[in-house]
Amino acid sequence: MSESIMAKDTFLDMKIYCSIIIPTKDRYSYLKQCIESIESSNKSEYLEIIIVDNQSIEKETLDYLEALKQRENIQVLSWSKPFNYSAINNYAAKKARSEILCFANNDVEISDKNWLTKMMPLVRREDVGAVGCILLYPNSRIQHAGIALEESSIAKHIALNEDSDYLEKNNILGPFPVDCATAAFLLIERNIFLKLGGFNENYLSVAYNDVDLCLRMSEKGLVTLIEPSVKLLHHESITRGSDDLPSNRTRAVNEFNYIKYRWRHRLVGKRYNRGIPVNTVNLLKESHGELDKLIELAADSLYKEHQIEGKYFLSAPTPTQERYQTHAENSHLSNWELKYSQLFLQYSELEAHTNRLENAHLLIERSLFWKITWPLRVLRDSFQVVLSLFKTTETRHSNQETKTENLVEDNSEEKEGVNIKEQYDGLAESNLSNFFNTKKTIHFPYSDEPTVSIILVFYNQAHLSLLCLESIAKNADVSYEVIIVDNNSNDSTIELLKALENAIIIKNEENLGFVKAVNLAARQARGRYFLLLNNDATLEPDALSKGTAVFKTQKKVGAVGGKIKLLDGSLQEAGSIIWDDGTCTGYGRNGNPDLPEFNFMRDVDYCSGAFLLTSNEMFHKLNGLDENFSPAYYEETDFCVRIKKRGFRVIYEPNVQIIHYEFASTGGLQKAKLLQAKHQKDFCSKHIAYLKTQYRNISRNIDHARFATQYPNVLIIDDRVPHPDLGAGYPRCTDILVELSKMPINVTFYPLL
Repeated sequence: MSESIMAKDTFLDMKIYCSIIIPTKDRYSYLKQCIESIESSNKSEYLEIIIVDNQSIEKETLDYLEALKQRENIQVLSWSKPFNYSAINNYAAKKARSEILCFANNDVEISDKNWLTKMMPLVRREDVGAVGCILLYPNSRIQHAGIALEESSIAKHIALNEDSDYLEKNNILGPFPVDCATAAFLLIERNIFLKLGGFNENYLSVAYNDVDLCLRMSEKGLVTLIEPSVKLLHHESITRGSDDLPSNRTRAVNEFNYIKYRWRHRLVGKRYNRGIPVNTVNLLKESHGELDKLIELAADSLYKEHQIEGKYFLSAPTPTQERYQTHAENSHLSNWELKYSQLFLQYSELEAHTNRLENAHLLIERSLFWKITWPLRVLRDSFQVVLSLFKTTETRHSNQETKTENLVEDNSEEKEGVNIKEQYDGLAESNLSNFFNTKKTIHFPYSDEPTVSIILVFYNQAHLSLLCLESIAKNADVSYEVIIVDNNSNDSTIELLKALENAIIIKNEENLGFVKAVNLAARQARGRYFLLLNNDATLEPDALSKGTAVFKTQKKVGAVGGKIKLLDGSLQEAGSIIWDDGTCTGYGRNGNPDLPEFNFMRDVDYCSGAFLLTSNEMFHKLNGLDENFSPAYYEETDFCVRIKKRGFRVIYEPNVQIIHYEFASTGGLQKAKLLQAKHQKDFCSKHIAYLKTQYRNISRNIDHARFATQYPNVLIIDDRVPHPDLGAGYPRCTDILVELSKMPINVTFYPLL
């Protein structure tokens, strides 16, 4: 973006100063380093430093604090209550003597002497709520460049672990808007902070208080900015040792649940993975290098977001002052806090009930009756062991007979599934009718060098094909081309194809089936990667970028598949298993897609052709799909096995997601079963040696068979989850798991909470 987006230095004319609030406990060396770096700043004579000591006990720290009390520009306050970050800062803010507050962690080291003159003009603007900066790890990588909202994890640090010049390389040289910013170093007007009630000390004593504050400011139409030219060093969570206590882990969970409920309307649909958030990039482009225009656009974006949520109803909003009618806000806030209080009360009651049950259990174990009857329980347990030995043969026989079914199977819930499909068909038909009635078109962007060639095979089912095409146009987030092979459709598909712009369309005079049609399309594809996508599937956001990223971040990748969900929200598969008898099983079928076992990347036997991403080079090296498996079924299984025989990997990436109708183009369940039975025999004949290396087809082997590697299994148990944004041991856990994942082992993580 243009360098002209720079704040004008009006600070020299204002002759005001800033109060820097620093909570601390011991850690003398970090505090001293922080204070000295502040005092070495330019314009430091305009600064007031407020240190809030939370019961330090180290002699060095106490002596240092006593010495600081003698300085005119430093207040040393005492906080004798348990650590509550929000309450400590609220207390200090009321004691501050300046118009501007700067919240700073005691492990921040100011390395930019001109930070004050760069950030002060921004925070003084009437349309800005808070101003943050770039925080760097000691290794000079970015720890914070703002915070982006994310539906599942609530908040993620922007540009985390990128090089320190990452923003400059992306041509971002001036202030830019973000959802939130960390209070590790954050400027805000004292008047705004106090009017908002400060940090939420009742429900967010330690975590997410800065996120909550920024979101409350955004409801007032106030923008949060990052000044990228200010880069400070942040050691991150040096003094938060109290997080090691189990009671604090409970607190952390409660705070996570509160913030997720409190701001659920802002979190819905928010996604962020890495880099610069799309919304920020778009605002910077639209502003054409003008700071005033940028902030106005950011404020308008906030207004539109709230209007969509249906929380505010304005007839003619102006771009700045009268942006929101805040009388509605207080009632909404009261309702949210009331609902949270009710939920928290229910949680407390359940916790108390659990404690009562545990106490009752303890009383039973200590009772005389329990001790006297101990021999009887031993006898019972011994009898059960003997009984189980007699059942071993029967159990083994049962296990051998209880084979997992193939991917196509009769389902006891089929009637319900049919009803869901009928409803889905009805909505899709209505959507198609509206598409034609309004004479809409779908425009696909043209690219000279597309990253992905999306290959679709159509045979009737125009209503489902339209949904698929619309999802591509909406959610494809890399350069791409769409290649459609129509297998002589005789329904509305003919009209639908006429409404597409920049799609490559190949029309066959007969139905060649899926396999031959894909090979035909591949001859015209120009993308670096090929995506085989069923026309009864819809693409979820980020699927293409997350899928192609695997080829760049992992070694020797031949193909990538993703999490395939059925219409009812359950899993179709999370990667697939090939058994020794050639039977195939979609791992996790009908399971909950949010369960942990379906949400980590792993090597698999193969991935469904409903979404299969491979490289152009690999596809042609293997001479495409084997047409002996025409018209369909087992073609992707065979393709993936051939990839593995060349020493390449097939990887399941859970962040790649589609929704799949399933069996729309095969003529239904029965025809699919017949096709699979025939092609299973062909597959077994072709890959005899490979199948000898596979697990036996018994259900108890599923947990082992879901991993395609033969690596040893390693279990990691830690009381820190791998979350780099939290600090206090969480980044350490992340680093350990990242390093282990690079080794030839299967890693399982168990959180000790």
